[in-house]
Amino acid sequence: MIQRHPRETEFFIETRAFVTNNDGDRVLAGLTSAETDDFFAYRDQRASGMHPSKDAREKHLKLAEIHERARLAIVVAEVESRNATKN
Repeated sequence: MIQRHPRETEFFIETRAFVTNNDGDRVLAGLTSAETDDFFAYRDQRASGMHPSKDAREKHLKLAEIHERARLAIVVAEVESRNATKN
């Protein structure tokens, strides 16, 4: 996986964006290791001022949607679990 700045990693952990896959790699929820690398490579290109192709933008948006759905499912499950223990 592409190395991230420690603050960025901390943010992704706190927001339940990162999960550990079956190989023990830290990946974005819902994405494979390769897809996680692609996701961050795109972000890094944009941050450096590069303008990725239309195909790359569309792929990134697809990965972002898959990831956000998986991340939100994790957050919802944690909230439901907390609420269940309160009752």
